[in-house]
Amino acid sequence: MPCEIEIKSFLNQEIYEKSMPALSMSFDNAKKLIAKVNKDYSYQVVDLVIADTMEIDINIPQTLVREYYANELLLEEKEARTAQIEDAERAGINYTDNYLFESEKTTEKLYNEFNFNYLEKLGVTFTNENNEKCS
Repeated sequence: MPCEIEIKSFLNQEIYEKSMPALSMSFDNAKKLIAKVNKDYSYQVVDLVIADTMEIDINIPQTLVREYYANELLLEEKEARTAQIEDAERAGINYTDNYLFESEKTTEKLYNEFNFNYLEKLGVTFTNENNEKCS
């Protein structure tokens, strides 16, 4: 599960590494690099600060952190869904999102479906009270 604090720390490090070369450039080239970094993130994430020396000031907006967080959640859900689909295929049952977001009712239904499919593959047939084959 992604953590907003870790995402912000990751972004801070990444922005720092991309912006750091500006400290050894001429002011005009440094401004161009900083503009490119800001454009890459679609936010004003870094500024040049001129005092006795040139420094960079990183300020990551919370909206950017939330965007990365939402994206991480989507990626994790996609990975989990892929694993669950493969698991359902191995078990010989149909995948639904209920399989991923498990509930007690879903678990019982999946268990019954798995058992039915397993027994059917073994050649066991099921009949109702009228001796008609069930499917």
